Amino acid sequence: MHEGVFLVNIMSRLCFERSFTAALCLFLMLSLINTAFCNEKKDKSDRAKQSAKKADDPSKKDNGKPEEIKNFPFAEGTGKISDDGVAGLRIVRDKLILLGYDKNCTSEALKSDETFSNLNFFKKYSKLVSVEFANIELTKECLENIQKFLQKEIQNIVIDSCEIESSNVELLADIVKKRPELKNVTFRMVENNENDVETILSALGELSKLKTICLAFDKIKNESCQKIAELIKKSADSLKNLSLAWNGVVEADKESEAYQKLSEAIGEVKGLKSFELFLMSIDEKNTANLFSGIRHLTTLSRFKLFLGNISIQNDIKLFENAESLGDTLKDMTQLVKLDISGMKLPKDVMQVLAQNLEYLKKLQYLDISGNTIDGECAEILVQSLKGMNELKTLAINGCELTSQVFSTLCKLLENSPLIMLYARNNAIKEGVRSLPVKTMTDLQLADFSKNDVTFENAMELIKLTVDHPKLQAINFRENEPLDSMDEVDKKTKRDELENWKRANKCHVAFFGL
Repeated sequence: MHEGVFLVNIMSRLCFERSFTAALCLFLMLSLINTAFCNEKKDKSDRAKQSAKKADDPSKKDNGKPEEIKNFPFAEGTGKISDDGVAGLRIVRDKLILLGYDKNCTSEALKSDETFSNLNFFKKYSKLVSVEFANIELTKECLENIQKFLQKEIQNIVIDSCEIESSNVELLADIVKKRPELKNVTFRMVENNENDVETILSALGELSKLKTICLAFDKIKNESCQKIAELIKKSADSLKNLSLAWNGVVEADKESEAYQKLSEAIGEVKGLKSFELFLMSIDEKNTANLFSGIRHLTTLSRFKLFLGNISIQNDIKLFENAESLGDTLKDMTQLVKLDISGMKLPKDVMQVLAQNLEYLKKLQYLDISGNTIDGECAEILVQSLKGMNELKTLAINGCELTSQVFSTLCKLLENSPLIMLYARNNAIKEGVRSLPVKTMTDLQLADFSKNDVTFENAMELIKLTVDHPKLQAINFRENEPLDSMDEVDKKTKRDELENWKRANKCHVAFFGL
C-alpha cells in the first residue's frame, strides 16, 4: 500500500473521535468504544442508540445557536431534517449528507450533472456551520460555486482526500481566506504538490480564530514545516485540537531546523486539549526535539502518538527518547485518552513507558496495541494501572501476548471498571479462561479474535458470564481452531452453545461459529 494512502487510513481512524475503528471493523465495537467518554442515550433503534454514544452536546452561544458541530457521524434519521435544523453538510462522492443539530443525519444521491453545477443549496440552510468535501474532484467550476454560495460565516471546513489540480489550489485557498469565522479546518492532501501545501498553509495563516487544525500531507518541504509551526504559534491562544501527519520532510539538511521550530511552536500552545501526531519517518534527533515541545502540553486530555520508523532507530537513542517520552507522560496528569499504538516498540522500551502510566489517574482510554508486552512489562503495567478507577477501555491488540502474560495482566483487571477490552491478534489461547469476568461488572465487550482459542477454552469463559449485569458480546472470530473445524463439527458446537445459552438464560453473543 502506498504510504500516502496508509496515512489517510490512519488519519481516518483518529481525526477527532473516529479513533481505533479500522482495526476492529464491527459496528458494535465502534459504538461501544466511546461509552467511556459519552453518556448513553435512550433511543428506539439500536443504531441510533449506539451512535448517540459518540455525540456530545454542541456548545451554545448566548443566543442558543450551537457554536460548532462535533463527533461525526450521527445516527441515520428516519424523518426529514428541517432546513434551519441542518448544522453540517457533507458531499462524499455522489452523495449529499445532511447533519442536524438533533444528532440525526439524512442522505440522498446527487445526480452527476448537478453535483457541482449549482451549489446554491448552501443558501437553504441558514444555520449551517460545517461543510465537508471527501473523495471528490474539486474542479474549477466546483470551487467557483463553493466560493459564490458557501456562507461567509461558516466555522468548520473539511477537505478530505479530494482531487484538485495545482492550477485550482489558489481558488481553494481563496475560499479559506474569505471565511474569517473559520474555527476548525481539516486538509488531508496525501498526493500533494509541495507548493500546493504552501499555498494552503499561507491561506490558513490569515485566520485568527482557529480552535482545530488537522493537516495530513504526503511529503512536505522544510518551508511548509516551518509554516505549520508559524500557524500553530499564531493560533496558540485559541487552539484546542491539533492533528498533524506526513510521511517525511524533503530536505534532510534543513530538517532539524524545521522540526526545532515546530517543537517550539507546539510547546507554546498552553491550552491544547487534543493532540495527534503521525510521522511516518523521523530520525532520533528530531524525535527528541518534538518530545521536548510536547512535554509542555500539560493540559492535554487526549494524546495520540505514531512514529512510523521509531522502532528501527539507534537502540541507545531509542531508549533515551523513550525515557524522555516517559517523563513527558508523567506530567500529562489531565490525560483521559492515550494512544501509543502501532509503533512496534520493543519490550524494554514499553517497560520504560509502562512505569510512567501510574501518574495518569484520570485515564479512561489506553491503547498500547502493536507494541511488545512480555511478562516483566505485564507486571509493571499491573503495578502502574492497578487501582486506576477511571479506566474504561484497554486495547492490547497485537502485543505478542502469550497465555501466561495475559494471565498476569488479568491481575490488573480484577474488580476493574473496564467496559471494553480489546486483545485481538495475540497468542492468548487457554489464557482467556483467566479473564476475571465475574468481578468485572461493568464489562460490555471483550475481543479475543485471532488468538488460537479453542471451542473448549471459549466455553470455559462463556460459562463465567451467567448473570453478568452488562456484558453484551465476547468476540472469538478468526480463531484458527474454530475456523478449521468442518461444517459438521461447527454445527455440533453451535447447537451445544445455543442449548447452553437457553438452559442458562444467557444471551451473550459468541462470534465465530
